[in-house]
Amino acid sequence: MSRLVASTLLILSLSAVPARAQAPPVPPGFADLHDDLAATLEAFAASLPTATVRSPVVFSAELPNADANRLEDLLAPNALLGTLMALDRLADVGVEAVTVNVGFPMLYRPFHADALAYRSYVAFYKTVAWAARRRGLKLIVKSGALLGTDPRVGAFYRAVPNLDYYKA
Repeated sequence: MSRLVASTLLILSLSAVPARAQAPPVPPGFADLHDDLAATLEAFAASLPTATVRSPVVFSAELPNADANRLEDLLAPNALLGTLMALDRLADVGVEAVTVNVGFPMLYRPFHADALAYRSYVAFYKTVAWAARRRGLKLIVKSGALLGTDPRVGAFYRAVPNLDYYKA
């Protein structure tokens, strides 16, 4: 009797698995486009390396303690110590690289009111880079734009006359 119940349950469970749906036919007005895209995708797939070739993967994590959007908080008395401790913990858990956001205009001298502040930020990021490498971590620096939520950043962006000036 138990074999009959087990067989019945097996048949019911297999029949409950949905069958793969067939792709709907391509509408006649799009057949040429479909064929062109299919040929392009097949050519691209043929150009890819075989699946046995694997690129090395580096596991990384963001280092929020050193995010440039923190502005003056980066220069607080214990900020560097906290950043170094975060690097230690990331290295301890097996992270191989850290990503640091150094958004523009953080390291652009005219953004800062005085040369001392500018040199302090440069020193902070040099120390973070040195400390990451000393712990055997790779350093990934991403550079977008700082968030305009701080009045200084907003004023800096409003003073930029056009996109070409900003790019330069």
